[in-house]
Amino acid sequence: MKFKTALLPLTMPLLLAACFGSGGSSSSSGQSGPLTLDSTPTAFTSFEDITANSLVQLDSPDIEHGGEAAPMSLNKAMELNNSNVPHAGGQVTGEVVTTNEPSFIRILSGDLDDEDDPELEAVRLSVGLPAADSIVVDFDIDDARDIDDTDYIAFELVDSNENVTDRLVVHAADDDADELDYLSFGVWQLDLLKSAGHFGGAAWGRVTEVDAMPDDTAPTAIYTGGLLGQHVSEADGSTTLYEAVSTVTANFGASTVTLSSSGTRNLETGVAFSALDLQMQAGQSAPLTGNYFVSADNALRIAGTDNVDGQFGGAFYGPDAEEVGGWFDITNIGNGARYFGSFGGKHDPF
Repeated sequence: MKFKTALLPLTMPLLLAACFGSGGSSSSSGQSGPLTLDSTPTAFTSFEDITANSLVQLDSPDIEHGGEAAPMSLNKAMELNNSNVPHAGGQVTGEVVTTNEPSFIRILSGDLDDEDDPELEAVRLSVGLPAADSIVVDFDIDDARDIDDTDYIAFELVDSNENVTDRLVVHAADDDADELDYLSFGVWQLDLLKSAGHFGGAAWGRVTEVDAMPDDTAPTAIYTGGLLGQHVSEADGSTTLYEAVSTVTANFGASTVTLSSSGTRNLETGVAFSALDLQMQAGQSAPLTGNYFVSADNALRIAGTDNVDGQFGGAFYGPDAEEVGGWFDITNIGNGARYFGSFGGKHDPF
């Protein structure tokens, strides 16, 4: 999600992107009265195409493989004893359940600002659950804050005591080097004050059509971008967010994809923590099937360690596979800790 800073009259004013450029997609049609997050959204093509007073929906890919849905969105359900807040402590109890149901975000834009970019009004996150209704959380611009010296924005709901109940953190770069036009990626922490919380990550956007993917004569491509991870301790329930530089290497000739990260640091404090840099296990890669990839569950590791189980998956985005995004999931880090989240990056058009 490309976000622009410096817009609304807030302490750290925000705008969901050149999210919002001056593009050509029309606003939601067939609606009577003002648009809301419950209106019918238009199809997302790119952030540059989002116009004023419109509603668009970005989906995590719902891709079929082998008769089943390919896991493109990661959701972890964790039970917490005594309804303790994960980021304040409280042991994780019971089994941590990981699901891969689809998720999406909706972006509601308002009038043009002084720079003729649409102002962000609200964002909706929907996280799928197996055999149950989705978790749906709505945020408006007053719920947003810029995370200093990063490419990320946090949307947070709080209770009457200013405790965070739900959080969505999304990639929001607005500079040419880091901005993404066809996808956004992020992580969520939902139901933080309840006995069972939901944590996950995904990339959402315009998936490349299979017929538009580079063929097996295309050169190996390197996609660079960002990675956003959650480190969750089962011992005390503490949750820490980290960011890193992501590198995805796509060997179209061999139909393989690898993922690595570097420069990991605490998202809020900026303190480096290279112990969570990601590497591929020796000899491992994810098979590329059409426009998506899912690795084996032991393909990924923390740098310098071999006794962890790590998996990643994702898809290519944009009309010509200009961008890539997905999720990762690392277990057995030590003391029952887990590290999981999402990533996204870009490559020059082929």
